[in-house]
Amino acid sequence: MIWSRDAAFYLQGLTYHRQGWTASMTLFDNRFDDKIVTTDCPAGVCFDPDARHYTNVDKARTQGVELSTTAQLTATVKASANYTYTRSEQLSGEHRGQPLTQMPLHLFASSVDWQMAPRLGGWLKYEYRGTESQETGLSSNTATRAPAYSLFHLGLQYEASRHIVLQAGIDNLLDEPFEFAEYGFVDSGRAYWASAEYRF
Repeated sequence: MIWSRDAAFYLQGLTYHRQGWTASMTLFDNRFDDKIVTTDCPAGVCFDPDARHYTNVDKARTQGVELSTTAQLTATVKASANYTYTRSEQLSGEHRGQPLTQMPLHLFASSVDWQMAPRLGGWLKYEYRGTESQETGLSSNTATRAPAYSLFHLGLQYEASRHIVLQAGIDNLLDEPFEFAEYGFVDSGRAYWASAEYRF
């Protein structure tokens, strides 16, 4: 159990480890005071009809389970996966009994990492974000759901020297459209990136 001024976190976990494979399960029950969430900006307050602002929920609760696993498939290939199931509830205010906004019921992520050469590695990642409740500024947000989406990401890493690491990748590899400005998240589609890191 972890306490803070505005929250209490109850955690119970199990971990299993075998040569080349690790699996874990964590149950959680979190209680919040003064939880900050986002909501559509009420008419007459914001000029932009798609604008969003922060609001306070006096009391809220989240419960769920997180499952994760990592496996060394071969000497050069490692795979991992993580799944989180979260139920949330507002315990006060006009939306009492409704789920918290922007907190999906299901989250899933997986990754395959391949060490192609001593200095060259690559990865393929997948992420799924389930539907989530969205505040509309009305008396209830039960019927309002931001849609689910799935994305793939691809990347490479090259250790040019003991001090220099180069990376490049493609986010949203399949260019999946999910520009949902009315739900509070916007993505421009497939994106290319590169980085250089100097290690002292």
